Amino acid sequence: MDQTEPTKMTEKNNHYTLITGASSGIGLQMAHECAKWGQNLIMVALPNSGLRQAAEEIKLKYSVHVIYYCIDLAENEGPERLYQYTTDHLLKVNILINNVGTGYSGMLGTTEIHDLKNIMYLNNFVMVTLTRLFINQLKDYGQGAYILNVGSLASFIPIPGKSVYSASKAFVLNFSIAMREELKTSGVSVSCLCPGPVITSIELLQRFKDAGNKGNWILQSPEEVARIAIRKLLKGKKVIHPSLKIYIISVLSGLLPDGFVSRIAGWVFRRIAEKAKKIQISQEQVATSKSNLPENSFRKISNLN
Repeated sequence: MDQTEPTKMTEKNNHYTLITGASSGIGLQMAHECAKWGQNLIMVALPNSGLRQAAEEIKLKYSVHVIYYCIDLAENEGPERLYQYTTDHLLKVNILINNVGTGYSGMLGTTEIHDLKNIMYLNNFVMVTLTRLFINQLKDYGQGAYILNVGSLASFIPIPGKSVYSASKAFVLNFSIAMREELKTSGVSVSCLCPGPVITSIELLQRFKDAGNKGNWILQSPEEVARIAIRKLLKGKKVIHPSLKIYIISVLSGLLPDGFVSRIAGWVFRRIAEKAKKIQISQEQVATSKSNLPENSFRKISNLN
């Protein structure tokens, strides 16, 4: 089954935090954080992404109602289908977390047009469409309703080799600030989370730090980012920087010449990408060797977000 069939809840408890991209990384950890605060959850992610297991684990751990819905939001009017699902089951959303997104590394001339469309559609159009679909419901809830859009440190910096990605994240930041102003009298608080590079595995994070490469000092774990993000969201923070280092970089990027900032950013992110590729190759080699072990052996794969 790719979705939960919700049971009828009382009007008092029938409000949810809806999180897209909720099966792993920051999205999954934000689901945990929201559950800690007593929020019911609608967790949304791709089919075959481990969403059902993640939702069941949270349901067992916290005293909240958890619903999961598997869908590719980039296909077949995904946002509209998700909204219709919540409407059909009389689910009311008072916190919308637009976390789904994608990225790439590479020069524009070597990137497939299909991939560019996918980046802009997921990072921007899906976010705007979901906000539009749920906005009246959030306004009706009023005080205590929140929207969190996930931008990036790249929202402040044009990055060579990630040009469309960084532009898409600048869109997320500007859209969030504009929506915050539009909704300022409605009681709905809009925030934009702008993390730096996030590693989706504690083990992988430690390996980066141990390697001592340039750029490691701004890496964070999804647990840390999610914890700070939800706390500051509920405090009504406009732009959420998950560390002082990220805040300082974002401020400096606005003060220094654009060309200098872009050149330095391209160098740093290339170094991070090169290290990530080396670690991925190393892990694949280890995984291949472990596949030759007896059947009762197992392997653990870590990913870089």
